Amino acid sequence: MSSIALRTAITDPELRSYVQQYPFLTGPDELANARALSALRTGIRISRCKDDGEVHRKPHETLSLTQAQNTAACDMLRATGMPEAQIRDTQHDFGWRVAQVPSDAALILCLGSGAGDELAFLRAKAPAARIVVMDYVQKIREGLLQAVNAEFIQCDLVHELSAQTTQYDIVFSNHTLEHMFDPDQVLNLIYQRLRVGGMIVSGLPLDGDSSVPLHAAIVKISEQASELHAIDLGMFDAGHPWKTNAADLKNSLINAGFSDVEIFQRSEAPYRSQLDDDRLSRLPRKLLVLTHAAIFQTTRFVLKLLFPHTPPMQFCKLLVAIERRVPFGANKLKNRYSPDVTFSALKRVE
Repeated sequence: MSSIALRTAITDPELRSYVQQYPFLTGPDELANARALSALRTGIRISRCKDDGEVHRKPHETLSLTQAQNTAACDMLRATGMPEAQIRDTQHDFGWRVAQVPSDAALILCLGSGAGDELAFLRAKAPAARIVVMDYVQKIREGLLQAVNAEFIQCDLVHELSAQTTQYDIVFSNHTLEHMFDPDQVLNLIYQRLRVGGMIVSGLPLDGDSSVPLHAAIVKISEQASELHAIDLGMFDAGHPWKTNAADLKNSLINAGFSDVEIFQRSEAPYRSQLDDDRLSRLPRKLLVLTHAAIFQTTRFVLKLLFPHTPPMQFCKLLVAIERRVPFGANKLKNRYSPDVTFSALKRVE
């Protein structure tokens, strides 16, 4: 059975930033919303693979850091005032992602940081490394950069990768690459920034895997991209322009020059989002999908009939707000059931 991955190309850097900030195009700038919708209609690309590709499932304990490394990372997080319960969750989420990073790495580039929790585990795994962090906005937890002894560069990632000449031992990222509007360009730039023998290690969701709920509906929207309606953005989620699967991901890495590609996930926790306490979220997946179709897809159909061109912004905002809060909303279903993987690949001798 064939598998389909999706990419959305937007060339304007300001528009890229706007779409990342307002992925459902419900932002305050009506002109930017309209320009972004037009860019999406012409920028969506479909990649067909013969299947979803291969993901190696491994027991969590085989991907974990040593007890001493975990303790060191948790101590760094503790120094920022992070509560113990959150530290345990963070250890479960990030410890396994850095398992492939060599302990003797001398220079590590971290692309994207968010709150920066992964930096504690990078430091614990590579205690002597110089760690450089790049992101569009500085949102790192207060005190963490100092605790980890890392450097931060606020920048446009593509521009900075293009401008630099530094050769890194490791390029690491976590849930960053799916936000790239030109992943092939980014992977080529990462390849250039690695020394020979260097490694890319990255975690990301496989939003383009055929097992993801609503994937077929999103593909259908993409096949009619020129008719993309503003009301569809709640399902499509332009904030993840690279909706990849294992086959597409591996092909993209090989085309960029990488070898020894390995894509893996934890056999006990194949998805990033853990089960919520909400009783509704524990309903069978099939029932959640059917409920979504009955409520949200029906609502979209009606709204598009009533407003074939531009629906009132308050309707779009209300629909997105509701859909992001209920367990059968498109965003919740995608986040809960997209396979969560980490991959590694090498830059071999040319």
